[in-house]
Amino acid sequence: MLSAPTEDFLAAELKESVQAERRWRLIENQSVKANSVSPKLNQPFFEKLRKHLDVAGTARLDSLSRYGVPELPDDLDAGEGYPAARAAV
Repeated sequence: MLSAPTEDFLAAELKESVQAERRWRLIENQSVKANSVSPKLNQPFFEKLRKHLDVAGTARLDSLSRYGVPELPDDLDAGEGYPAARAAV
């Protein structure tokens, strides 16, 4: 997800930060890089919830349920969708 020059820049900045003994190293990005595995929506809680949903809510739950079974991330366009690139960062 990062170009080689961007990876080099990031590595240099982090190295400099460590050498300067700064306490915090925050990396801000427009896309989420954290783990975000979808819950398994076929659990008993969600089955109870289903009874209280309207047609649109039930359809949404069914749509989201397909991600939870194989433990896919919520958003495949975020960092979770690119595990090798995320690990490199």
